[in-house]
Amino acid sequence: MSTSRKTAARAAPVAVTSDDVRYHESSGAYRTVFDPSSQLVSEAVLTTVAEAASAEPLDLPPLYGAVDPDALNALLGARDRSRPTEGVAVSFAYAGFAVEIDGAGTVVVSSNAALDPSPER
Repeated sequence: MSTSRKTAARAAPVAVTSDDVRYHESSGAYRTVFDPSSQLVSEAVLTTVAEAASAEPLDLPPLYGAVDPDALNALLGARDRSRPTEGVAVSFAYAGFAVEIDGAGTVVVSSNAALDPSPER
């Protein structure tokens, strides 16, 4: 094997825990900042929603009912510098909450009304 070609072993993802989730009273939202290079986006979503719902992640409905977790991890997860995620954002409804994720590694979970485009009556 050529010395110019180096293969790096990918380290196992670091777990996102409830200690990483912060509640912001002013916005009424739960926020998690995670490292996309070492933590799975889908795990950050599950952990943040579970904290907002006062539940365990395994008690939530399957994430794939709202979004493809593999596609989410591929879109907003670890990337090489030639494909930055700046300006990339994904929003979807899951388990009664609005979930917003940006390319910088922030998950924001708030009431589902935040994604409801219909005017209040």
